[in-house]
Formats: sequence, structure tokens, C-alpha cells
Amino acid sequence: MNRLLVAAAGICLLFSLSVRAQSVAPDSPTTAPQEISPEKRALAKELSEVMGLKKQGKDLLTTVETEMSKEMLELTWTSLSAMPEMKALTQAEQDDLQRQMRENADKVNAQMIDAINRKIDYGQMLEDVSTVVYAKYFNETQLKDLIAFYQSDTGKRNLEVMPQLMADSMSEASRRLTPVLNDIVRDIADADTKKYRDQVTAMAKAHHRQTPSKSKPQ
Repeated sequence: MNRLLVAAAGICLLFSLSVRAQSVAPDSPTTAPQEISPEKRALAKELSEVMGLKKQGKDLLTTVETEMSKEMLELTWTSLSAMPEMKALTQAEQDDLQRQMRENADKVNAQMIDAINRKIDYGQMLEDVSTVVYAKYFNETQLKDLIAFYQSDTGKRNLEVMPQLMADSMSEASRRLTPVLNDIVRDIADADTKKYRDQVTAMAKAHHRQTPSKSKPQ
């Protein structure tokens, strides 16, 4: 699950940068220089600040971690629900099991975000990456044009709707990927899923042992 979360965050980061770059990019990118001049680096940094990438990076990390955690929780529960042993559990036991899974998912998600924040400033990283990327594909004149664009009403509107645009994009991607991920989860049970499978099986066996046997007719 951790690899999936990191990959998703990386995909969202690249998608966000590419969407914004393509919305105002020239027909052909400029040739990447071997080194970034101080002037160009300063302009690229100003652009990232105008776009608010540092704050958005932090918000993006939390959003992606939370959404992917929910997605994996739903997929795991779907896999567990398909087990024949699940029918032996009462509704209360199923509800309690699902509650345990939610609490565990929330705990793991909080630990993941906390661990990442302790090791790296994700917002600063996004700002630093965007500075290098924009300096690579745009010359100084184009960077100034981009800064002017994002300071305009249209540019501000683009930044305003970008979080929702990203959310809608992730939702649509999730809709298309869910059937595929469901198949994968059914075929390959990870450690968490196996743990809960074992728990369901043990609970079902306990029910079986507690069920009184019918007395034989005399």
C-alpha cells in the first residue's frame, strides 16, 4: 500500500505540473540549458510562489494519502466480503470488523503523513521541483509571461479551480481503475488483507464450535 501511495502522489505531482505547463506552453519547449542562470531561477521561483505550489504540495500530500487509504480500505473490505466465512459472522461482528479496519487505516494514514513530514518538506520539495522544471522548459521572457498570466484574472481562476479539477480527474481515474484494482486485490492478498481473512476465519470457527449440536432422536 505504501508504494501505491507514493506512486499516486508522484503521478498527481507530475500531472499537476504538466497540466499547468501545457495550458500556456509554447508550441515547442525551449532547449534545456546545462545550467540555470540566477536570473532564470529567480523567475521560476517567483512563478512557483505566484502559483502557491508550496501550500498546494502540502495539501496534495494529505489529500492523496487520505483518498488512497480510503480506496484501499474499500477494496480490502470488498475482498473480505466475498469470503464464504463472512456469512457466519453476525451483522454486529461485521460492523465491528469494519470499524477496526477503518481505525487501523486512519492510524496508518496519520503515521504515513507524519513520517513523510518529518523526513521531507513536501511543499518545499514541490516548489523546488517546479522551479527546476519551469526553468528547463521556459526562457526568461516566457517565465515573465507565465507570472503575468497567473497574476491575471484568468490565471487566478485557473489556480482556484485546479484543486477541484485534480479531484475530478482523480475521481474519474479511480472509477476506471477500481475494476482493475478489484481484480488485483482478489488475486493478490496483501499482509493486511491476509490478517483480516485469518480473523474472519477464526471468528467463523468460533461460531461453529459454539453452535450446539442437535440431539439425536431416541
